[in-house]
Amino acid sequence: MSGAAPLMAEGQAALAQLKAHGGGGGVDESERDVVAVIVPADVSEPVREVTVHQAKGKALGCFVDFCKDHFSRQVLSGNQLDTYRKQVQEQAKNQEVSEEMIKNLAARTMVDMVVLHPNRPDTGFVSVNMYVDDKGIAKELPMNPRASAIVAACGQSTQVLGDAFIGKQFDDEDGFYRLDFFAKDLDTSLPWMKFAGAYNQRNAGQQHQPSAAQLKQLAQKMSAKPPPTAAEKAAKHKEHVTSRNAIVLKEKGNRLFAAGKVPEALEAYGESLKLAGVTDISASADLAGFAESPIVHALLSNRSACLHKQGKYEEALENAQACARVRPKWPKAYGREAEALTSLGRFEEARGALTKALDLIKPEDPARAEFQTRLDKLPTSQD
Repeated sequence: MSGAAPLMAEGQAALAQLKAHGGGGGVDESERDVVAVIVPADVSEPVREVTVHQAKGKALGCFVDFCKDHFSRQVLSGNQLDTYRKQVQEQAKNQEVSEEMIKNLAARTMVDMVVLHPNRPDTGFVSVNMYVDDKGIAKELPMNPRASAIVAACGQSTQVLGDAFIGKQFDDEDGFYRLDFFAKDLDTSLPWMKFAGAYNQRNAGQQHQPSAAQLKQLAQKMSAKPPPTAAEKAAKHKEHVTSRNAIVLKEKGNRLFAAGKVPEALEAYGESLKLAGVTDISASADLAGFAESPIVHALLSNRSACLHKQGKYEEALENAQACARVRPKWPKAYGREAEALTSLGRFEEARGALTKALDLIKPEDPARAEFQTRLDKLPTSQD
């Protein structure tokens, strides 16, 4: 393993960038987009590049936050929570762990990091890291064969569960700078991966090498996309800014609604919906594409509440039903629907909506009592 580490030059370039912008080589404070890679657990999905937006002054936490947002889409439930409880208790050994603490830990999204290319003086202070969901076992996430093969090629023996993200950074303790990492960088013939494999095995005292079959399989499965063009990066940035503005408008609507300014709140929610890409909520509109949006379902629910307060019950119902199509497993959507149906005198339909909501709420959830009370107080068609 003679000669300079393959990523040494990138580390020197990153340090030069920091010194040029900050004068002292400290943490990168700029606002920019950084390219990383996601390796899906589902092998039918291609390995692809993702754009991580680094807000001003947020270089240290932006990538982990990006991963958390992805991993938080799947939460622990039922038997999975029991599995996680056992894991925590085993790790705690003889220390007492309260049920409240376990629930708090279960509710938090945390990220595990696997170091592929180590960050050391003799490697240019450049590291390549893989980020995975730390609750992979409890969530019963599937084994990720491609990510596991990448780890093996880098001289590690970790079995990866669920989707995995890979990013690159320069960090010499004084300076920190995120570097672009592209799908093409996962080619097993590249010097950095060979260096990482030899380095990690030597320092861990491991004797085994990843098999030729593993490396061949990895090379075959890596369907790398070309690096994004400047236009594509600009489009991604615009998309991010638009999404951020949509969230700002949603929060503005919440403040206006709380202040009793219902028409103004309704307008803010409507503008936010447009920025989020929703232009049609009619019964024939396909809203399935917004299922993973963090705000569209809430905006539709909030619009329904505003319209109901204005006595526009049909429009309130339309927004509530659209909300249910976006998030069919969200009880509140059916609560809004029942509210509008009740005001329209359509009590049996309201009863059906509340029953749907109750079917989705766990017995121990405090919200269940509220929905049950509403159902019990609902007039019959004969009343």
